[in-house]
Amino acid sequence: RVVPVDRLFFIVYMMLAAALLAAVLWEALFPDRQDQEIVGVLPVRPRTVAAGRLAAALCVATIFSAAIALPSAFMYSLNVAVAYKSFAIVGWWPPVFFAHALAVTTAGVFTFAALLTLGAVAVACLGADVVQRAAAVLQLVTVVLLVESFIFLPGLLEALTASPVVTSNAHLLPPLWFLALYAELSGASAVHAGAAALTAVAATIGAVVAAAIVYMLPAR
Repeated sequence: RVVPVDRLFFIVYMMLAAALLAAVLWEALFPDRQDQEIVGVLPVRPRTVAAGRLAAALCVATIFSAAIALPSAFMYSLNVAVAYKSFAIVGWWPPVFFAHALAVTTAGVFTFAALLTLGAVAVACLGADVVQRAAAVLQLVTVVLLVESFIFLPGLLEALTASPVVTSNAHLLPPLWFLALYAELSGASAVHAGAAALTAVAATIGAVVAAAIVYMLPAR
């Protein structure tokens, strides 16, 4: 019971941090009048500019996620090696380190790319002015969620990993996708991975591809 709750803790906090990063960078990814004055007179295609912005944003999100995941992976894997004697339950510490770093980083990239996709769709449907106001609301909501998570998250994580009803619907809950990926990579028997691990990989790739599509097609 303790192992999946601990791992889900890191995953959910990473997703919240990535959501805050996406909210901060939301407005910077769309061109404004100043961009048109500077870049518009240059022989650069709009899709090239859009691709550059998107690639830079995804690089920032990946580095940001890895910078959070790697130190926690190191400390957590050491704690696993010291606290748990049965490696069959939690996994041996090198695979646990690798699984932690990859699963938590992937969860952050997925969240960031998914929110960027929603932002681009919102701009296309509602207009840039509405989305700029929505970005401020998203930033406020994300900060509130981060603060409230210190109070409510421990109980919520335990419920997610213990309830058969919720566990049976793991394919509907993104944090559980990456928890399954974590378990699959670490070789632990404490968490049953199932097909949700593949869902985590497919969802991350799909979010990045979707972000590229919605940024590139309407670039002009």
